[in-house]
Amino acid sequence: MRTSTQGVPPSASYRDLGLVAAVAVLAHVLVLKTWWFHDDWIFLADAAGLQPRGGGLARWVTYQGYWSALWPLFGLNPAGWAISRLALHMGSSLLVVVLARRARVGRAGQWLAGVLFAMAPVAFEGLYWGTGAVELVGAFLTLLALHLILKDGPAFIWALPVGILALFSKESSLLLLAVAAWQTRQGHGRERGRWLVLVLLSLAAGMALWALQADVRPMEGYELSLGAVPRNILILGFWLIAPPAWQTGTEWTQTWPLLAGAVCWGCWVALAMVRARQGDHLPGILLGLCLLALAPATLLSTHILPRYDYLPTAALAVALGSLLQGVARRLPGWSVVLISLVAGVSAHGLTSWRLEDTFAGGRPVHRLVVKEDLSRRICEGLPQLGLAHRDRLIFFTDKGSHPGEITALKESLGGTLGPRLVLGGEVEVRWTETLTPGDTGAFVVAVRGMDLEPMGRYRPRSR
Repeated sequence: MRTSTQGVPPSASYRDLGLVAAVAVLAHVLVLKTWWFHDDWIFLADAAGLQPRGGGLARWVTYQGYWSALWPLFGLNPAGWAISRLALHMGSSLLVVVLARRARVGRAGQWLAGVLFAMAPVAFEGLYWGTGAVELVGAFLTLLALHLILKDGPAFIWALPVGILALFSKESSLLLLAVAAWQTRQGHGRERGRWLVLVLLSLAAGMALWALQADVRPMEGYELSLGAVPRNILILGFWLIAPPAWQTGTEWTQTWPLLAGAVCWGCWVALAMVRARQGDHLPGILLGLCLLALAPATLLSTHILPRYDYLPTAALAVALGSLLQGVARRLPGWSVVLISLVAGVSAHGLTSWRLEDTFAGGRPVHRLVVKEDLSRRICEGLPQLGLAHRDRLIFFTDKGSHPGEITALKESLGGTLGPRLVLGGEVEVRWTETLTPGDTGAFVVAVRGMDLEPMGRYRPRSR
């Protein structure tokens, strides 16, 4: 992948960049309505000083830096945080346009690549879930670092700080090492500076991986397995092209999505081989970058999810933009605007459908929407309990409740962290199946399955 500016096509127009930004916002603006749930409470509690998360340098930028920087601005206001995630997605969409130009894709193909990434269904989970900022920040910094690595002149040195931030955001950014090594091997001037960047990025990558493995080792569901790699590559290939209805996160347990993933990868490999014979190696390079971005996630035994395709989708978008740029180039100006509008409105409708899709009993289909709905409903009712400063709140769980339902409730609320943040850190919160005389005076909320009922202050019965 050369960095010389010779032969690089013109940049996308301001109109096209504006259209890409508009599609990114319009497609996903409904995430501004989301609330906190699951791991969000852990990071919020850490940022608020309520309970340290720990973990040291593991994904420091996305686990601590991002939350600590925005907590003083937004506190528990979810809209402000959602705007930050939407801005990150918009920024990444524009960087896809910039990188398409660096890859010598024509102006029309740059616009198309940006639109395809901006409306990608795999962006939903990262945008809807506060913790999804891990994907968004990691992708934005990685794409920015790629742009800087590929630049001529002294500007490439800025790839070092941005690349280090990316490496401490998400391990999919390890692909930066391969690109930096390739650029260094090509000897594009200032070789000593490029070697220094490569060496320091490699050291940072080693530190980031060491910190991450120490952080996730005790966590369930994050076991590594080489045997799971083929299956995971296939299902992640399927999610790259799957519509929202088939991005629930459970498809990896079925056979037909794996076959569809094999077809997706097979088509990309075939395209790369055909174009390589014609002297165009871009599809093959983008395929390699996509697989490098996916590589860390493919090692996970069972915790495989659609949002891991977020950064790899950038490579697919550029590949499609390059493939279809001949068609896009012949489009009149008004149709470019119309297509962008249709793309944004269509993606907006699919986001709305995902938020509203429910089973016959009324429970949301998407697992994250389920947890958000539970957390929102409970947290909206907590201030109405009228608890005082330094009060005590007990969630008294019925022993006859299904364990899975209780687990879902606890996960949605972050255990005790969510209620404590909503009510104020001085309120003591506890989950229990047994009440004792020591709980006298505490406010009790009975938990029966998914149903919660305020019971008032606990008063033991006299014998």
